Amino acid sequence: MTTSFDPAAAKTRLLELIRERAYKDGIDIVLASGKHSDFYINGKQVSLHPEGLWLIAKLLLEKLKAYPEITAVGGLTLGADPLASAVAALSYESGQHLSAFLVRKEAKGHGTGSRIEGDLAVGQKVHHRRHGDDRWLGQEGDRCRARSGRGAGGRDGDRRSRRSGCRTVSC
Repeated sequence: MTTSFDPAAAKTRLLELIRERAYKDGIDIVLASGKHSDFYINGKQVSLHPEGLWLIAKLLLEKLKAYPEITAVGGLTLGADPLASAVAALSYESGQHLSAFLVRKEAKGHGTGSRIEGDLAVGQKVHHRRHGDDRWLGQEGDRCRARSGRGAGGRDGDRRSRRSGCRTVSC
């Protein structure tokens, strides 16, 4: 299916999908914080839906055009997996050529022991989706950079810059 892309229409349709597929109210749900809520938005119902994922990826690519220095997108696995992968795939078609990366909560207990998966280079500027936050870093012009870590089998991690809230990714 080939369609022209209109960001305003895409946002409208994405909100429709969120209302139709992800938003639930009149329920009693326990949040990660332990608090109760009478509504819930299950974003995976949209980010794992073909049209929803396409819309999200196209909107993110559109936003990333303002940051040509960004060369990779990613975030904490499981939530960022489909988003980063879709953005990377569509970026090939648009000529933006962005890589994807994923960050585990903890380093693997086998193989290289990596906490970060993907082809990141030292000094590479990345967009990193923070856990529990719908914003992608770099949105306000912060400078996220990949930095060298302790190498294969070492402890990978990230540090948050106090000034920008940006995460510095260690490879």
